[in-house]
Amino acid sequence: MNVILVETPAQAKRVAEALGAGWRVEPCAGLEQDAPDPAHTGVRPPFAPAEGSDRRARVRQALAECQAVYAATPPGPAGEWLAWRALALAHTPPATVCRVTLSALTAPAIREAFADPRPLNRSAIEAEAARRQIEPLTAEVVAAAARQHGHALPAVSRTALVALCRLAAPAEPTAGGWTLALRVRLGEAGLRAAVHTADGARIRLSTPERAQAAVRMLQTAQYWVTRSGQREHVLHAPAPCTVPALLLEAERRLGIVPADALRLLATLYDAAWITHPEAAPPARLYADARDFIRSEYGAAYVPEEPTAPAAGSAPADIRRVPDALPGDGAALYRLIWTRFVAAQLPPARLRQTGVQLGVGADRERPYPLTLWGLHTRIAFDGWLRLMPEALAPSEGELAEVLAGDAVRFSQAEVERIASDAGTPDAGTTAAALIARHGSARPAAWCAALQALEAADLVRMDGDRLTVSERGAALAAWLGERFPALVGDDADAGLERALQHIAAGARERDPVVHAFRERLSADLRRASPPRPVVLRPAREV
Repeated sequence: MNVILVETPAQAKRVAEALGAGWRVEPCAGLEQDAPDPAHTGVRPPFAPAEGSDRRARVRQALAECQAVYAATPPGPAGEWLAWRALALAHTPPATVCRVTLSALTAPAIREAFADPRPLNRSAIEAEAARRQIEPLTAEVVAAAARQHGHALPAVSRTALVALCRLAAPAEPTAGGWTLALRVRLGEAGLRAAVHTADGARIRLSTPERAQAAVRMLQTAQYWVTRSGQREHVLHAPAPCTVPALLLEAERRLGIVPADALRLLATLYDAAWITHPEAAPPARLYADARDFIRSEYGAAYVPEEPTAPAAGSAPADIRRVPDALPGDGAALYRLIWTRFVAAQLPPARLRQTGVQLGVGADRERPYPLTLWGLHTRIAFDGWLRLMPEALAPSEGELAEVLAGDAVRFSQAEVERIASDAGTPDAGTTAAALIARHGSARPAAWCAALQALEAADLVRMDGDRLTVSERGAALAAWLGERFPALVGDDADAGLERALQHIAAGARERDPVVHAFRERLSADLRRASPPRPVVLRPAREV
């Protein structure tokens, strides 16, 4: 008998149905446990299984009776680690252990994956083991330092501490003000023109009163064409959504917060509707997409050259159109399906006319301003056929434009440019924060933000994240006391080191040792932190 290890019961059911008799499929989510000793240096940390676990007993029995084990746990280091820890249940290691990457849970994808197994990736296991040593080490050291100075620090992860400091950091300074744009008409065509100074810079007014005064002046002015030009423009489709980009789109367009979006992605994968978010879509999916496009939209919409495979979420079966999916995941699946298929369509071709306008009391008395507008027509929609909302073509047909042609004023638009110089990164959403700082591990950052909110260090203001007074005080203390942990480059440097371990370019022990030494150096710093008052908090 051969045993297959997967993550969830839903995955176990689909794999068993696809492969038929002769296989025993066991879910093993929850069987891995972190090493209790952060200084442990072995690949297989001490394992202390909880008594009375039916799933653990089933997996142990299956491993004892099997001839070979196929680890079909999720892609990436975490999946390699999950398989390794499940294998630690066996009293005697199985003779044959193979790794299978299930990019999708359709029957063809499952059978294709099992036809090409490989060994477990020991380097990936080492990388995940290093991460799981560093996380508890950080929590222990930082919490102990806080207690020495009379501070109550909730038991949150290293990632949570980094996220807190990113949220509390001052935003990049930007100059505030107001800008202007005008709606004008050239014959039957409408045009939106931005207002610039004589030297070509976008106009920026310092107060709303000045902006309104400029509007009153422009309402009574005369306008004329000073020059124009035409071009053909090729507009390529956006790439399929990576997980961080998908979280942003789900938050902005669908109102789905990242934690819920990740749960929906897991459900869609288990239901065989999408490929695994961390796996490259199978090559056959691109050929299926070309056949689908040819049959649905015609040969004109099939690119001459096949689209190069790209990272990103994809439908597991291109023929499952979004309208066929019921339930809460329908909107998210529609977004994934549409972006993937649009990326397989040819570019859109646009015909654009750029127009420069003069403005003044009359043509003999011009103002020191210049207006620039662009009239766009779609010559061939290409991928815009699936995503028409991505481009709003200009209003009306624009006839030949000549210098000196008169232009009619329609309305003025005032746009505010927010100034956030010297203020915390207030107003950041969870998805935006993850896209900027946590794109390598979105799920870990979601969990970190939930822990910070539960500890009252971060609060939700509508869909925005704000740092509480207590959170700001803690972030200031961390930034002063532990720069090696929460400094600007600290998290990125650690992620690079872990990636090098996973690639086999570095050993685990030196990376963990170097991280421990940096924390120790912070602890040995002679200057004490500024007094910070932190209210007691419950552990999360």
